[in-house]
Amino acid sequence: MMGIGIVMGLFQIDVENRGLYGVTVVYLIAITGSLYRYCKQIVMVESLMVSGQRMLQLENLDKEKELRTAYDIEAGLLKEFEAA
Repeated sequence: MMGIGIVMGLFQIDVENRGLYGVTVVYLIAITGSLYRYCKQIVMVESLMVSGQRMLQLENLDKEKELRTAYDIEAGLLKEFEAA
């Protein structure tokens, strides 16, 4: 998009304003780079925050029930697993 604007500007610029046009293009390129770095920083911070949030969710999980139930113990399954 910026490239199309630069090409159109080159064909429509007056002789007196070429210097001003050049400075404008340089500033636009610098602003584009700054916006890219800004967006990249936002994405990095968000991913770090999500990682921290996931760690907190894992820390607060409810404990699982016991692996052996009363039925397993009554059926004698507990002894089978201990022997193996």
